[in-house]
Amino acid sequence: MPRIIGIVGMDPSSALEANKAGPEVELLALNESHLFLQRPAARWFQLHSRVDGVFKTERRGKEQEHESFLRSCPCPVYMLEQDPIITTRVRYPMEEMLEEFGHYFTSTMAYMVALAIYEGCDEMRIYGIALDHGIEFVEQKAGMEYFLGIARGKGIRVILPAQSPL
Repeated sequence: MPRIIGIVGMDPSSALEANKAGPEVELLALNESHLFLQRPAARWFQLHSRVDGVFKTERRGKEQEHESFLRSCPCPVYMLEQDPIITTRVRYPMEEMLEEFGHYFTSTMAYMVALAIYEGCDEMRIYGIALDHGIEFVEQKAGMEYFLGIARGKGIRVILPAQSPL
């Protein structure tokens, strides 16, 4: 049976499509996607460090709700800096990723895609990732496209939303 990974971002253009993914799709979600994700993710990614005691979120005013989720998250939470409050924390294997791919990690989504490639998958579905405006376009899009290109080069089928600028 093919291994299918769904990478879940937070762009409203297609993020809700992740809720329609079948049980065969292993979802990797990030940051405060728990605010809309209606099915369990297999793994969570919180790569941002605390600032002034809290994890900064894209949805201002949701920091406490986000931390509460992370504290009770039933799946592994990948982190660069190990936070002892997050009991299901897992160290992101940065050294292995750098050795395999070099340093082009420009966003959490790039880290997620790199790990999926490294671990091996047959298909990758992208939900809620546009990177088409502001700082995302300037700083993050190129890294995401770099890793999607590596995935395709390794024979991984990559499925993007119809409206995706990637």
